[in-house]
Amino acid sequence: YMQVGDVVGDIDPMLIQRHMIRRTIREHIDKELRLNSQQIKVLTLFFIDKVDFYRQTNEEGLREPGEYARIFEEEYLKVIKSPAYKDLLPSHPEHAKDVHDGYFSIDKKGGWAETTVSNNAGRENAERGYNLIMKNKEKLLSFSNPVRFIFSHSALKEGWDYPNVFQICSLREMGSERERRQTLGRGLRLCVNQEGERVRDDSINILTVVASENYEAYAERLQSEIESETGIRFG
Repeated sequence: YMQVGDVVGDIDPMLIQRHMIRRTIREHIDKELRLNSQQIKVLTLFFIDKVDFYRQTNEEGLREPGEYARIFEEEYLKVIKSPAYKDLLPSHPEHAKDVHDGYFSIDKKGGWAETTVSNNAGRENAERGYNLIMKNKEKLLSFSNPVRFIFSHSALKEGWDYPNVFQICSLREMGSERERRQTLGRGLRLCVNQEGERVRDDSINILTVVASENYEAYAERLQSEIESETGIRFG
């Protein structure tokens, strides 16, 4: 009998997700090599389809890593063992756990919930999660905070504004035009340095999108539209 997640005559979707996570980590670390000396902290966003894929709660109420979190740590440790990165970051397992975190809607009991804004309860859950992000904004942009990779379930509302997102990896399908624009919009910000100063350098402010073929095609089309409307060329 077939079980949930079984694959017949096709590529295992989780292998594709693993490849996307690995590629995104490499893009991120390469960007850090270039920008750390300029006092610019690099952030990466992963958008996922289910909170349980990143973080789970066991019967005792304790948090446990989901499949994406485990894959991320495995691939992160593989990537930073490259000689090119040996002086950039420590390579011990504890550090792999420190560099990523998840931001999700929080229910009234303090647990993590799937994001939906279709009703009052969903909107309240989302608001609690977003407020948590915004309160930690300055800390997250500081080198003193080890978190560099952020996992989220939703596209995040307009008020969510972190300027140093250089990579976006979509591990879920973004259906609506609005949702896709919101997702890309999380990375369309001028970055800031450790002094909080905006860096207006076109060679630095480049967003990398790692996603499905459909989403990448959408991103390219949107870029062309913006170039036509503004006369500003990207990349």
